Amino acid sequence: MSRARIETKAAAQRNVRELVAANDPALRRLIEAESEAARDAEIDRLLTHALRAARGTDEDVAATAALRLVRRLRAVAVSAEDAIVSFVAYVETVVHHAAQEVVRRRFPASHRLRNRLRYVLTRDARSALWRADDGRMYAGLRHWQRVTPVERTIARADAPHAACDATRPAEAVLAMLQHLGGPVAFEQLVDIAAELWDITETAGPETETDRDDALAHLIARHSLAAVWREIAGLRGPQRVALLLNLRDDAGMNAAGFLLAPGIATFDELAAAVEMPPERLAAIWNDLPLDDLAIAAALGLTRQQVINLRKSARERLRRRLGVTK
Repeated sequence: MSRARIETKAAAQRNVRELVAANDPALRRLIEAESEAARDAEIDRLLTHALRAARGTDEDVAATAALRLVRRLRAVAVSAEDAIVSFVAYVETVVHHAAQEVVRRRFPASHRLRNRLRYVLTRDARSALWRADDGRMYAGLRHWQRVTPVERTIARADAPHAACDATRPAEAVLAMLQHLGGPVAFEQLVDIAAELWDITETAGPETETDRDDALAHLIARHSLAAVWREIAGLRGPQRVALLLNLRDDAGMNAAGFLLAPGIATFDELAAAVEMPPERLAAIWNDLPLDDLAIAAALGLTRQQVINLRKSARERLRRRLGVTK
């Protein structure tokens, strides 16, 4: 072995030792994996274990968290800057943030109301928001923080006029609290404000991005290799409609997830979307494409593209045993 190769190997070993030292011991097998296939298998094992609890509660949360975990675990194996000191704590944080994002998507009006009330309670010197010994958040006048909470609500017919004026939220919240006469659980205050301010949650028309994202939901329950095999088995137009529009939880190009070691090569991905590799490379930074662009590439209508992607998702769910 040449001196240069020996030095390169020694540097790689030092890098692995540094990464092992910087990360949670639970990630040691991932970092020390000697092949791309072994590394990918370890990521799949960690993902399956980490999201077991999340899957039992909400599939949307698990799917959103899965995408973020896959991205970070790949980075952990090569960069000390992406080290995870406590894997359990990191997973809890990712799942918590994913749950918040899902709530924001499902209940945007309620989310905006909560933020509005938090702002008032923490910025107005007359009111306060605090966490009690029971772990719950309570709202009240600033000098009420040691007062026993009340279990009351406010009927619209009995509400003070000021409490119903959503255009003056600080005065309205103050009027609510004074009428209640004591601290109230924050979630109860949210319900009261929603009633008095006539805030209702209205679901908008379902869009393609609101429906199950095939990759996001499937990788939460299957290995990327299994997902890729099923995608490769789709009819050509279905593959193109799905892959060129594939988005992650942030709305960015998710097709790159399929380029994981041992899953698909760039040439294979190009073949799947029926393009020469150089053509796919030219549009890579523009992905995901919108339906009109995909329709133009396929010589179809926008609605036909939507229908193709819908049928592709349904086939993937059937083949992988995923229910909506």
